[in-house]
Amino acid sequence: MTQYEKKSILIAKAKTHLEIIKNRLIKLANDKDSLIRAEAIEILADFYDGDIDRQILKALNDKNNLVKINALDAIKLPNNTSVVLEKISLFLKSRNWLIKAYAIEALGRNHALQYKKDIENILKKTQNDELKVRIYYALIEFGEMQYLDKLLKLLNNDFYRVRIATSNILYYLVDKNNVIGILEHLNKRFDIELEHSVKETLRGTIKDIENLFSTRDNGIL
Repeated sequence: MTQYEKKSILIAKAKTHLEIIKNRLIKLANDKDSLIRAEAIEILADFYDGDIDRQILKALNDKNNLVKINALDAIKLPNNTSVVLEKISLFLKSRNWLIKAYAIEALGRNHALQYKKDIENILKKTQNDELKVRIYYALIEFGEMQYLDKLLKLLNNDFYRVRIATSNILYYLVDKNNVIGILEHLNKRFDIELEHSVKETLRGTIKDIENLFSTRDNGIL
């Protein structure tokens, strides 16, 4: 048996095991326990195919807020499906700020420009800096790059959770044009950060960004 044939057999076995795991997770996503449903949805996001897409969309109607949040966090729409985006946009009116935040992030991630004004209106009314992190992210994804400076300033926010959220989301905004500047801000905050949880988050983001760009053949880092 050739090396190619051996590797082909391994790949076939892996596909079979992944399919079994996926089907078990889909079943767990309908469990009676809301925590089990939430965890299953979170893991299913890494698989993401047609079956999982339907399961995640179903989770948007779940009575449990954590399940809804994990579903919003998992949604990736390569075709920018208008029906799904409209469903996500309904959460912009949620009284739960965290659900609203994840809805805004999902709309930004999927470049739903049609909801830009709605998100800008939320920004005008909110005093919640954790919500602003997601709003700035979405607006930057919509091409409003002036909000990157506002987002970077939140690295120095008094509330540690705002600093954590900002550090985490910056990874998804980094590109070859802004990577040096973003790393400078992250490292500057890291040097003075006293809160352990924030410092570890900053450390992880810095490492992930450095790894991302050091493996690219572009000579940036």
